[in-house]
Amino acid sequence: MPLGHEVYAPLLGARYLMPLVPLAYVGVGVLGADLLASTDSTTRADTLRRIAVGAAAAAWLSGMLVWLLRFESIVEASGCSNAPQRAFVGELERQRAPGEWVLLDPGAVRPAERFGYLSLLKLSGQRVAETSFGRGGIWRELAERPAFLTFVDDGRVPDVFERQGLPLVGPAAAIEPAQSLTSQDRAGRRGGIGLYRVDASGPTLLAYHTQPGCGELVLN
Repeated sequence: MPLGHEVYAPLLGARYLMPLVPLAYVGVGVLGADLLASTDSTTRADTLRRIAVGAAAAAWLSGMLVWLLRFESIVEASGCSNAPQRAFVGELERQRAPGEWVLLDPGAVRPAERFGYLSLLKLSGQRVAETSFGRGGIWRELAERPAFLTFVDDGRVPDVFERQGLPLVGPAAAIEPAQSLTSQDRAGRRGGIGLYRVDASGPTLLAYHTQPGCGELVLN
């Protein structure tokens, strides 16, 4: 629970805690209601109990705030923000053809960046969906549309594209230089993410981000 628990960095861990948030609010509400209940015929024991309840609620709420502010201060001092994701999605918007779909495979791009891209794209009202590229998934998607855009981690390029008979094609017009990187080079890198347009002739690298996210920043 939040009191004394500062694990905010692995954002995806929140998916396990978020279902507890409504219960936490109910619990705090019950504590507050009990604390503010009528004092008619209040005994010394009731008074002490209400003081203890109030102290527990205050500790609980202040604990959440203290750890959150600490997390935010570390992130701000480290220059870690959503700017890289926003820039990359902005490049996608520049490259995207009218009505073109953006498809994201949960296994093809790291979770934090994928959720960032997905949120920004959905907020912009673009045609975006999650799918699976495995087991011929790319060909199934191409049977429904002539082309689509996607993001793929360097290490996933062979599995996603080449093992389905889709060698990379070029040239690449990248945010950061990518023309000298072969598919084997990208497969050996962990940090980069590419923006690709995929059609029946193969995937074309449109843009490349060498260091998305916050690098080696350790928050916990």
